[in-house]
Amino acid sequence: MLQSWFRDSPGPAAALFAMSLLPGTHLRRRLRRIVARFRRAIRALRSRASRDPSSQVLHVKECPICGGPGAFEYENGLSLLSRCRECDHVYARDLPSDKALTALYGDLGYWEKDRCHQGITTIQEGKGWEGYLNARIGILQRLGLLDHRSNRATSVFEIGCAEGMLLHELGKRGIEASGCEMNVVVAKEGIRQLGASILTVPFEKIELPPRHFDLVMSFHTLEHMRFPIEVFRKAADILREEGAMLVEVPCGEEEYDNTDHLHFFCDKSLRLLLDRFFISTEIVNNFYTNSAGVRIGSIYGFGRGVRSEEAVHVAARSRP
Repeated sequence: MLQSWFRDSPGPAAALFAMSLLPGTHLRRRLRRIVARFRRAIRALRSRASRDPSSQVLHVKECPICGGPGAFEYENGLSLLSRCRECDHVYARDLPSDKALTALYGDLGYWEKDRCHQGITTIQEGKGWEGYLNARIGILQRLGLLDHRSNRATSVFEIGCAEGMLLHELGKRGIEASGCEMNVVVAKEGIRQLGASILTVPFEKIELPPRHFDLVMSFHTLEHMRFPIEVFRKAADILREEGAMLVEVPCGEEEYDNTDHLHFFCDKSLRLLLDRFFISTEIVNNFYTNSAGVRIGSIYGFGRGVRSEEAVHVAARSRP
């Protein structure tokens, strides 16, 4: 009975309290052995976690965009944020593990929270999607990626495509559109309800054909990804020589309290990242109003013409 009580108790403190109530030396010794085994088990679990790369928090010591030194900027409750003294990029000093990311983006709850502020409540086509699609199709048209035959993208890949509604819309326009989404539950719903072509693997780990796509795009996803340079390097790898990349990221200090975001871009840091991999680049400042009437700022970054590997290395050595 005593051991059963201990198993249901919160831990060693409860056991020590029980020992003080027991007159028998024999029982106190037994409890001490149980407590000792409990502590050894906890130490073993901690040791095992420290040796498992997928469970470790990664500590960032320099700017992930330019390699410059950082200074304290803000603390958002989950991580300290640093601002690069050279390119003004703000970034989390502690990056989550693979396991933590999988847990965060692991069910429909995250999708519902993210889409709700846009007035979207269902994965099925409907009026709720008009604002979302108009904004994304609008920037693609503005940059000449859909309408001008010489620049028209016919093969598109989206990083972080969620349910794949944009892929579905582009497919109706005759474009070969596919994407990836690490939230497996959401991706499977998009595949089932929309027939979207979605890979349920993080972009960094997908094997994709080199020099295949005309356009790689990403909307409000890059700020969630741990290693932006690796994302851009892979995107450049799968793009045709004259291909293009379009990203949209939120901006503004009001974003600092969003603990899901690991990066807080500004015009300068996003342009620096684009210039490293693309010959011509453009920054477009933007804002949108959510379903609650709140005005939110964002930045579009656009690059065209993939640099050679040698040119990328030269650009990497150039500080802002």
